[in-house]
Amino acid sequence: MKFSKRTVTLLALGTPGFGLICIALYSSTGKNFSHSAHAFGVFVLSAGAAFLLGALIGFLFGIPKMPEKTTKTGSMYSPNTNLEQISDWLTKILLGAGLTQMDQIIAWVGTLAHKMAKELTMVGDETIFCAALIVFYVVCGFLDGYLITRIVLPRVFARSDAAMEEDFEQDIVD
Repeated sequence: MKFSKRTVTLLALGTPGFGLICIALYSSTGKNFSHSAHAFGVFVLSAGAAFLLGALIGFLFGIPKMPEKTTKTGSMYSPNTNLEQISDWLTKILLGAGLTQMDQIIAWVGTLAHKMAKELTMVGDETIFCAALIVFYVVCGFLDGYLITRIVLPRVFARSDAAMEEDFEQDIVD
């Protein structure tokens, strides 16, 4: 299945946007405006933190690899691939630790959701909403971080490499 740039952009922005609409609707069930505004702020900050965590993990999973043949110019230098190696190591560690510690991760999300919900008495399902919020935004962040890393970063690297080769060839001519 081929996705257009527009479809990927709509998914990347629309899904977290849908979550914000859900947060706004749920927050509006507060006792008064002050309570609703407080709940909205807590939910948005929590969603943002979960999103950034997911985006960081998605970035680590999506870092492109540099091909073995790096330049045509015969330059003695090649791009540093330490970030690729670190990404590979961290990806394996996170995946292995995540799979073996799934019970603890689920318990941690539950504890975090319970602590978040303790002060926000809304309609009675705050813990469920907070847990869903955390999971939703970690997954959204992961997908967005992965997509941006896979789609945008290789283009940035390619343009940078092309510019360096062009500068190298210009230096030879001069």
